[in-house]
Amino acid sequence: MNRRPLDGATLTLWVLVATSTLTLGYVVPQVLADPFEGATPQKAVPALQAMALFDVSMAVGLVLFKHRWSQPGALRFSALGLLSVALLIQGLAYADASMAYLGHGPEMELVVWVLGAMALALILAATRLARSIWEVPGGPGR
Repeated sequence: MNRRPLDGATLTLWVLVATSTLTLGYVVPQVLADPFEGATPQKAVPALQAMALFDVSMAVGLVLFKHRWSQPGALRFSALGLLSVALLIQGLAYADASMAYLGHGPEMELVVWVLGAMALALILAATRLARSIWEVPGGPGR
């Protein structure tokens, strides 16, 4: 069985769908239920929702414009390059959110791990997407 490796855009799409789903479905409810005395969910939840919305908008952009990025050139380089930078920044935002909950006690430990894993996934997806800028679609071995 000859399997093709996952291209950068597809991997990025899966990561963006996963991060937005986990953020809205798991992290936000946990932040709302955070028993830590100094917790400020009224500030954190809108930020997390905005991060999830940004993930969704990047995923929609990938899906809508993927056909335009099928040929090498300035458009492909610009669009995938900018998206890679946005993914990197988003990954750093998730890492910051993860670190913010480090001192919130054992109830938030899994949230810290989930946010950290999402940060790592976004940073790795950014790296893979940036590398895919120079891969010629439909080239040898594809």
